[in-house]
Amino acid sequence: MDVSADYDDSPESKIVQELESLIDLAEKCVDKIDYLTASIEKLRVNLTLVFTIPGVFLSGVLGFLTGTGGSLPTPFVDSQIIMLCLFAFLALASGMFWFFVQTQSRRRSLLRELDVERNVHERLITLIHEQTQRVKHRGLVSPVTYAMLQIRERRLMR
Repeated sequence: MDVSADYDDSPESKIVQELESLIDLAEKCVDKIDYLTASIEKLRVNLTLVFTIPGVFLSGVLGFLTGTGGSLPTPFVDSQIIMLCLFAFLALASGMFWFFVQTQSRRRSLLRELDVERNVHERLITLIHEQTQRVKHRGLVSPVTYAMLQIRERRLMR
């Protein structure tokens, strides 16, 4: 909604145009905050899955290996199975550790970016509120347009 198109280039209409620009910028900021929050949640879910699925798999393999102990395998075959399981476990643990480090690094980066966006959002809300009060006190827009600006401002409050 561009209410500023209805006004000339007078200083009073500049106030309305600035308010429109501030609201547009704040709406973009809110969209970015929503995106970053969803990305952080997605990382948390992925991290949970990466540690849960291999744990279930490892439990199944250990259960299978201990369940087949009815026949007495030779020590040579037994040591091969143990070495194979140990290698698989170490490979899995290394991959999980690498994924954990990468995920935590990405999460910290997203959290820093989210903090910046929230600070920008707070500042924009303050500016929008001040500008809205100027518009109200000077009577620069119709009551309907002012109500629409207030609705847009309230939608930005989080």
